[in-house]
Amino acid sequence: KLTFITGYQICKGAMRGTTTSCMQQKVIINEREMTNGQTTSNPTNDFLRKKFIDDLVKIILQLKAEGHAIILALDANETPLESTVNGDPKPGSIEYLLQQTGLSEVFQERHQQQPDSTTTTPGRFIDRVATWGVDVQRVTLLRANEPATSDHLAIVIDVNLNILY
Repeated sequence: KLTFITGYQICKGAMRGTTTSCMQQKVIINEREMTNGQTTSNPTNDFLRKKFIDDLVKIILQLKAEGHAIILALDANETPLESTVNGDPKPGSIEYLLQQTGLSEVFQERHQQQPDSTTTTPGRFIDRVATWGVDVQRVTLLRANEPATSDHLAIVIDVNLNILY
């Protein structure tokens, strides 16, 4: 069994707008609280970011226990440097998720480095792909963002297709 997981980690900073991902998450949490007869909370951006990681860790560990191979692709909105404190994974960070689940970050695994993955901010690698139980043959960045202009470069992985059969 091969499971693909894609995700978007909300940006840091103040919650803005009415239809942003962080505001949608806040609305869903508040609706669940009201359904359960609880007073609605005011979840912060930091709370939602940590909850995202905690929920992903639970899901990935469950899938691993069920024998799934996993490919995780994230717009993490977090650099590897922002994921650590004194070289250790910061709780609620992407590095923490990798440590807790045993997933391997594909660029680190294949090239022992992580290239920039944005077109707008040099030195930032915020998109992450990690795997478990998958034979990754090659990994690269597609250095084009056309026809749709994007601030992200595509990450391409080539896997052994025998996993599908």
